[in-house]
Amino acid sequence: MKRNMTVLIAILGMFATSGLALAATEEDTEDTTFNFGYDETYRVLVWGTSDADGLYDCALEGEIDVTYGAEEDGIIEIPLLAGEGTIVSFPPRMQDDLAEGLEEVEDDFVYSGSDTECGVVGTAVEGPNGQVNHGMFMKAFNNVYQGPGRGCIVRFLAQSDLGKGDQQIRVPDVDPDAEQVAEGDIGTVDFASVLADCDRGNRPDAEGEELDAGGNGNRPDNPGAQGKAKAAEKKAEKAAGNGPGKSGDAPGRNK
Repeated sequence: MKRNMTVLIAILGMFATSGLALAATEEDTEDTTFNFGYDETYRVLVWGTSDADGLYDCALEGEIDVTYGAEEDGIIEIPLLAGEGTIVSFPPRMQDDLAEGLEEVEDDFVYSGSDTECGVVGTAVEGPNGQVNHGMFMKAFNNVYQGPGRGCIVRFLAQSDLGKGDQQIRVPDVDPDAEQVAEGDIGTVDFASVLADCDRGNRPDAEGEELDAGGNGNRPDNPGAQGKAKAAEKKAEKAAGNGPGKSGDAPGRNK
């Protein structure tokens, strides 16, 4: 009897240990930081992705002022983020939290545009008749992001309250004189930040679409990277004298 009890306890201990290991493994697969928020005044969804084990903690939380830049193909550059009168900056991660091959840095990273570390982009969410609802948020996001790998982050938008409650604008309630966002405008975005698992290989999303690995900030198959790529192209044009003035000249806060 004692021997049987000893074996049972040992087996239960193995299950408990394997459970802890599984929980740790699942936690470790959250490889992408996904920031998203909404500017109710200009009706703009703002979002971006970054590596959860990158040099900086790129999480954005709460109300933050944003300066809107140029728009192309539905993607709006965000040249400036400011909070409480200063440009938003991101703290460096500890060495133990960094991806292999990265070395810890000392200084914070000061936000400097959509095409840089921790960059975010925006897109308008109004429907064809000016309506705003949850479906318009999802449609706007999917319209500007057509690449693979979105299933890991789009579920957070789908499960959010964006476009619901007081944020919903029905067609009869649309204000025909509502101000449309323009380059240089400053709005306020209420941000949330979540961790997503975007690096587990090919898998189907909720709609059955086959998804490739991706979604990290430095990869071309995620919405933030698409906006950053477009912004980088524009920056190159400006440097060559083929484009308008620097987006950093738009009104905003100084550090």
